[in-house]
Amino acid sequence: MAASTKAAIARFLKESAPDLVIDAVVVLNAVWVGLEVDMPEAVDGLKDLVRLVILVVYIVEFTIRLAMDAKGLIMEQKLLRCELLCVIVAVLGVFVMPDNKVIWRCSCFRIIRGLRIQENAKDSVKLSDLWLALAGMERAVKSLAWLILIMFLFCFFCGIAVRGLIFNADQDAMLADDLLNECPEKYIGDDFRIRLKCIDEDEYFGNLFKSCVTMLQIATLDRWAAHIMRPLSRIHAEVSWVLMFYVIVMSYGLTSIAVGVLVNSTVEVAKLHDTHRDRVAVVLDKIKVGHLRDYFDKCLALEDRDMLDMREIKEGLGVPMVKAAFEELDLPIEDVNQLWTHLDQHSMGEITLDEFEHGCMLLLEPAKRFDMAALSCRLNGRGEFTRHLAERCDATIDEMDRICSKLNVGFQKCRAHVRSDDINELFPEVGLRRAGKMAIPHATVE
Repeated sequence: MAASTKAAIARFLKESAPDLVIDAVVVLNAVWVGLEVDMPEAVDGLKDLVRLVILVVYIVEFTIRLAMDAKGLIMEQKLLRCELLCVIVAVLGVFVMPDNKVIWRCSCFRIIRGLRIQENAKDSVKLSDLWLALAGMERAVKSLAWLILIMFLFCFFCGIAVRGLIFNADQDAMLADDLLNECPEKYIGDDFRIRLKCIDEDEYFGNLFKSCVTMLQIATLDRWAAHIMRPLSRIHAEVSWVLMFYVIVMSYGLTSIAVGVLVNSTVEVAKLHDTHRDRVAVVLDKIKVGHLRDYFDKCLALEDRDMLDMREIKEGLGVPMVKAAFEELDLPIEDVNQLWTHLDQHSMGEITLDEFEHGCMLLLEPAKRFDMAALSCRLNGRGEFTRHLAERCDATIDEMDRICSKLNVGFQKCRAHVRSDDINELFPEVGLRRAGKMAIPHATVE
């Protein structure tokens, strides 16, 4: 086994050791509850001791958690709150009501901590499909809750209606006669032919609760046609039509909507997270960047330094494995100078390993909607600046044209004044110079 693999395993065990211990205790708790139910004689002598040990571990765990971060546990960590509730119920069952075995057995519901795998699967390629299903379900919880409420109310009121149609005063006698003639026994077993003719109305619709359970059975399509629909159609034809409408709405309508909500939530989650096909490559590249960070971390440790400079990167590219890793990343750069310009955004000459990893990941990340919006704003800003600059240039050119026109007028008047005869009377040397009779001395350079 490679040294890096051993180090990764050791780091994982060190960071996750407390959670692994609690996971083992939770699994033991669930197994012990199962043994208490199925094999009570095998665990009769140790059940009190094992319960006490399990609860002591739970109490110590949550005492430490509350001491470290009580506010975070109560306000932020929903899963741990549910686990704490299971532990409180179990403690009450063992220490307050020891004769009530059901309350203690509620402790096995702490197995819900297995949902923590969602966080671990988020950054894993192998567990990406599992994480996607769990994240999609979490996203759709609110919509599914409202849909379940609608389904429950629909089932409840339809159960009342069907029971009212079956047990009406006019048809009770006919129903009883049919059952006496064709179904001499109240419980007729599972004979298919007899089931087609007979129905135990007390079992299926004897009270409101049984009627609602029957409607739930019909919604799940569990033997609804042979055991309920066909027998009722011979005695209560109108009830069979009501049940047919109920099946269409519940089983093929609301259930399909629930599946559609779950699928839509899963698709939306997939578009935004690493489980989407377009982002699997990003996850793999993130692993490669992590390996490069580990390499440079070891290089800096040898030199007793904390900051990374351009020299380290150039020397790293001289190593074949590091060069191959950079080539596999296929960063959108032309040379190492361009890479360093991107990494050293503050022009400090040195960067941290976190800045190195973050800068490489920015180059690998596909453009998101926010990135496109930021780019659009930046381009619009540059375009607006260019437009204002063009307007200022046009205004400057117009101003220069006006100044040139005024200067031309002034130069023309000066030229006309110089060439006029009146100037000779005031300044005779001008006429002599114009006639070539007066030389203009020039400075000589020795």
